[in-house]
Amino acid sequence: MPETKRLQMMINGEAVAEIDIKASFLTIYHARLGVPLKHTTDPYVEAGIQDRSIAKSWVVHSFGKSSPQVRWPSKAIEDYKKETGLDLRKVAKAKDISDKMVAAFPELKRLERYSHIWADLQFIEAEAIISTMLMLMRTHGVPSLSMHDGIIVPRSRVGLTKAILTSQFRHFVGVEPMLTVEPEEQAEVAAIDL
Repeated sequence: MPETKRLQMMINGEAVAEIDIKASFLTIYHARLGVPLKHTTDPYVEAGIQDRSIAKSWVVHSFGKSSPQVRWPSKAIEDYKKETGLDLRKVAKAKDISDKMVAAFPELKRLERYSHIWADLQFIEAEAIISTMLMLMRTHGVPSLSMHDGIIVPRSRVGLTKAILTSQFRHFVGVEPMLTVEPEEQAEVAAIDL
């Protein structure tokens, strides 16, 4: 479901917010190698890639193939065309994106040593998401919906959810995640909520 439609949903009659883990696979991969990312900026912008969707597609396919991709897979080309109406190969060369990502994150050179790493990364990410959802439900009575690298919750519970997700991600990954909220967060969690 596109983000605009997801944000039109309601949970128990309340508008929702989406909390995303920014660059989740990249963050988990680096943490596992003992070289945590510094979350001062968006990692893709740090690599010099302005179009986040192109960088994200490159990361997904590179981790999926356990190798920095120098050619766009047909799935990436199809998805980009469907999303933008443009030919990905004419917008950005995979080799150029690969060069920028590897220059910014040299540990990606080691990716080929880890066959099927996507499964490990996805499992770790899921552990953090599922445990957050269980804590929200069991301890706080907050319903939530999962989406790949994030959670959808009632807007009034964004602060609480961010605190729990940060704690659980740190527990399973060993580092703090960079989280984004759509629409932008209104209020922070009160200490009493925890």
